[in-house]
Amino acid sequence: MALLARAIRGEASVESVPGIGFRTTGGKLFIRPPAVLADLDDVPLPAIDLIDNNFYRRRKRPGAVIVAGRGCPLACSYCSIGCSSWCGFRMKSVPRVIEEMKRAVFGVGVRFIDFEDENISYVREWFLDLLKEIELQFRGCGLELRAMNGLFPPTLDEEVVCAMKAAGFTALNLSLCTTCREQLKKFRRPDVRQEFERSLLYAEKYGLDGVAYIIAGAPGQDPRDSVADLVYLAGKTAIAGVSIFYPAPGSADFEKCGAQNLLPPALSQLRSTALPVCDATTRTDSITLLRLARILNFFKLLDPVDRQDVLNLAKEHAAQTVPSEIPAPGASCGRETHAARRRGIGKTLLGIFLRDGVIYGVSPEGRLFRHRTSDALCLEFRNGLWKLFS
Repeated sequence: MALLARAIRGEASVESVPGIGFRTTGGKLFIRPPAVLADLDDVPLPAIDLIDNNFYRRRKRPGAVIVAGRGCPLACSYCSIGCSSWCGFRMKSVPRVIEEMKRAVFGVGVRFIDFEDENISYVREWFLDLLKEIELQFRGCGLELRAMNGLFPPTLDEEVVCAMKAAGFTALNLSLCTTCREQLKKFRRPDVRQEFERSLLYAEKYGLDGVAYIIAGAPGQDPRDSVADLVYLAGKTAIAGVSIFYPAPGSADFEKCGAQNLLPPALSQLRSTALPVCDATTRTDSITLLRLARILNFFKLLDPVDRQDVLNLAKEHAAQTVPSEIPAPGASCGRETHAARRRGIGKTLLGIFLRDGVIYGVSPEGRLFRHRTSDALCLEFRNGLWKLFS
């Protein structure tokens, strides 16, 4: 904007301003490529002290988001800032990232930091240097670190995971994408199952949780393939995270959605929570996949005894009808009792699902109601669980 102001004042030509587009007097369209900051360390430190940290907390502790770089060297079809974008792949220096962390940790008391980079672990030596410096500079601070935007499994090895644990990471948020080879080709992604499973072994060894992100609802994506992804994850130690596809402007898939007339009418509807694309995977299919992931994660969080109890109950009560009511946890009961009752209700609903393949909810008064779902996808997932655990 400063360069444009100078051009308007006549100190430079308008054509010299990066990122500007206009039509000449002859009607020809002129577009100048945008400016790209070569050194990200030149960007001023964010004024984190101006943020109301009451809105950004994790387990009652202040949290912050840090982005250590920009862009990504991969070429995923759903992403607008991969290697084919204008912005390129650049990283801040390790000292600059540490300085940003110090301002957050020692300045405003932040104890949870999420690195929202597209691919923070891609440059291995840089990432190891960062992890070692974090361990040195913030030892004893009780930091919890995550990379919730997703880590690319091929970039992780035992040394990296060990260093992540020492620095304060509590989980590996892994980008699996899908297990369907045909869909991976459409996404321009490699099959990373081998590296994903290896990363989970390292996570277990060093006491880190595992989270696996899959994408569902992309144009032309078969919802049964997404069910297969969930069944695959049922046999792994990672919690399942379903990301409903959204068309990101500037991505190859955005152009594909436009060509197939799949884009929603309003920009505000492009977000994932709006279930924006209704194609091979319908909106009902998408909400079903989200519910199935919740069921799977609840099943995974049960201890082995509770898990076997649910499986046994589902087998023993095969001929029973669904009850109309389940005693709801009273508002006046203690927190622990309330949580225990909710857990009991969850086990009952899980047992019904494993028996019938139907997803029910419970009203605050204890009345059962059936959620809107795809019966076919529910049954396919239920059958997949039985094959694994019966």
